[in-house]
Amino acid sequence: MCIYSHLACRMSYLDVTGVLVLTLCALLYFCYKSSHKKHAPGPWGVPLLGYLPFLGDHPARKYFELSKKYGPIITVKLGPETFTVLNDYESIQEALVKNSKVFAGRPSNGFSPSIGIVFHQYDREYRIHQKLICKTLRGFGAANESIEAKVLEEVDCVLHEIRLSNGKSINCRRLMGQATANVTSNVILGSRYSYQNEDFQEMVRYVSCDVTADKVTSLCLNLLMVAPSLRYMPPFAKAYKVILDGRERMRDIIQKVVEEHRADFDPHIPRDYIDQYLVNMDSNDEKASSFSREQLYRIISDLFIAGTETTSSTIAWALLLLVHRPDIQSKLYEEIRKVVGDERPSQKHKSQMPYFNAFIQELMRHRTLIPLALPHCVLEDVSINGHDIPKGGAVSKRDYHTWCAPYVQALAISMRYTIA
Repeated sequence: MCIYSHLACRMSYLDVTGVLVLTLCALLYFCYKSSHKKHAPGPWGVPLLGYLPFLGDHPARKYFELSKKYGPIITVKLGPETFTVLNDYESIQEALVKNSKVFAGRPSNGFSPSIGIVFHQYDREYRIHQKLICKTLRGFGAANESIEAKVLEEVDCVLHEIRLSNGKSINCRRLMGQATANVTSNVILGSRYSYQNEDFQEMVRYVSCDVTADKVTSLCLNLLMVAPSLRYMPPFAKAYKVILDGRERMRDIIQKVVEEHRADFDPHIPRDYIDQYLVNMDSNDEKASSFSREQLYRIISDLFIAGTETTSSTIAWALLLLVHRPDIQSKLYEEIRKVVGDERPSQKHKSQMPYFNAFIQELMRHRTLIPLALPHCVLEDVSINGHDIPKGGAVSKRDYHTWCAPYVQALAISMRYTIA
């Protein structure tokens, strides 16, 4: 009798559990459908993580595959965040060009602070800082011939480091990172560092994300870029701590540089971006309230990352691809020898080097540095090609279809000087 009673209780428990599970699934289904009535279609995921476990190592390619099934605009839930992903040229053009101001926001997720310039919200303060950055960088070399002198100076230093290796193998990735970081430093901070400087090495490691050799942590860092709300869950919490520690170390180094600038600062003769920022921060202008030390630290960090990692990664890809294509090496060398000769390379030579230009363009098409770009968020309700995106909705773009479309590849191959 006790056995039958025990079985009956167990069956009753299972029945109640089953009903609860079915009810919860039904509620989730109707909530999802009601909140996505006019949203773009997309794949289902799993509770809490959404579609994140199925993205794989190449989210851009996965989005491309999903676009074949659901259309060029898809909705994907990554953790608690819901992303609208634009996968074709027409949708990206409609959103980021024709409705650029609506899509100018950045998601507020707590992972990347809304200060600096990269993740700052599109508001009056952002426009003030953007204007100062563009004006200052143009004036101090980022858009004139003086940048050439800085680059050529760094090339000489790179060649010196290579000669010091005396024929032994070297880490080209790290060397290129140091070289590009020094050019960025020269423009922003007004000086370059020795490659052996410990603070400089620490900065290069941070901006190039070379902060850990742990593969699991590295994977978690990549996933946090698309689903930052997972940062408090293991094993993502460990990866998040790596980011925070690196960011704090970077801040300490930048703070020391700013203090050195402040010590011999002359507001009448600004030497670089830091001096120009301090001029604005100390002014009595109404815009002065938009300037602060924390903002300055974050902007410098953003500029270092943007100016260093992109260029050094492109050079690293070029070196890797050229190792596998010695025939292209020979053609590039012949064009350089013919056009540049014994002169120092300069921007004036660019128009006379079609093969070299084609190589760079094909390299950037073949190996896009940031496949999904930085996420946007819409500042008001908007509709793109019949799909609604609510105010504050996160938007990601990937024109993988455009870059990899057969007609684009056919055009590349048919170009006279294109590297096939």
